[in-house]
Amino acid sequence: MPRKRNEESGRATIRDVARLAGVSPATVSFVLNDNKDVRISPNTRQSVQRAAMELRYGAYQSSRGQRWIGLMVPTIMNHYYPALIEYTQKAAAEAGCQVLLYNTRRSEENEELFLSRLQGLDGVLYGFTPGSAARVGALAQRMPVVMLGEKAEDMPISTVSLNSHHAGALIASHLLSLGHRRIAFVTTPLDQQSLSRRKRFLGLTDALRASGVQELVIREAKSETESADEAFDMEIGRKLTLELLDAHPDVTAIVGVCDMVALGVLGALQLRGRRVPHEVSVCGFDNILLSGMMAPGLTTIDHHNLYRTRQAVDLLLEQMNRRDGHVLSIEYDPTLIVRGSTGPAALGGQ
Repeated sequence: MPRKRNEESGRATIRDVARLAGVSPATVSFVLNDNKDVRISPNTRQSVQRAAMELRYGAYQSSRGQRWIGLMVPTIMNHYYPALIEYTQKAAAEAGCQVLLYNTRRSEENEELFLSRLQGLDGVLYGFTPGSAARVGALAQRMPVVMLGEKAEDMPISTVSLNSHHAGALIASHLLSLGHRRIAFVTTPLDQQSLSRRKRFLGLTDALRASGVQELVIREAKSETESADEAFDMEIGRKLTLELLDAHPDVTAIVGVCDMVALGVLGALQLRGRRVPHEVSVCGFDNILLSGMMAPGLTTIDHHNLYRTRQAVDLLLEQMNRRDGHVLSIEYDPTLIVRGSTGPAALGGQ
């Protein structure tokens, strides 16, 4: 349905933008003027920017010569994604592009809604595995699409990914070298669309079995719901670890599926008075900023996100220029970052 504009001039007004975004004209002004003295939620800011772009209002109406990239992320509560957003904006700015953020809040309905409202964009960068191969395939027919992460084989889009299976194997090898045999894995749902979780898990289990460790204790969340009140991943890590310690008090190492889950693991161990790493070692994946600022620091996997996002933006720009539909897959090798949260297995735990 066409968007309403000022009928006399044919150009959008601030009230048109406010109506489309569902906010007041004052809020539109605060967002578009980047007023630092007024706190605007990321979701509201995103809605206003998207409405302004759709209506070609203000700076957006004179941006026909400037390229716009849509960046799709599943959440901004997990600290991995704000860093990804920052790196993407930096790489895009260096290439003369602007970035419009779409936060799905872990909802396929929101993802589908955003995909239906991408007018004015020159390309889309996915920061997670798309929920539907058919939808993203249809999008790729309209504009260039690149994904930062793993994809299903039937998705016709280019990717810049990490070898997540090898990442899991690196964690396993590190813990085995320290004498750990009673190891647990705490994770958000493995049956959701995120392929990286499953590949990390398979890499971990394959390496453990190859070394003779047949049993890995698993604690898995059954659902995944975004909340503005708490960091979902961290809360899952805390809750599942408390349950784990009740059922398996003899584990000597716990692996979180991501750093945010691992931070929840650390919180639960502190609540129970279990010393890290003297009694229990903890590992994560992602190497977010907080992981290196904790005491002890978190042993984790680095994704080389600064370089991967730059590569993804360059690849998207190349596709925007060529428009030939060529699909390319680039895979980075992970790096193990060893910090103070891992140490030799406690006596009796080997």
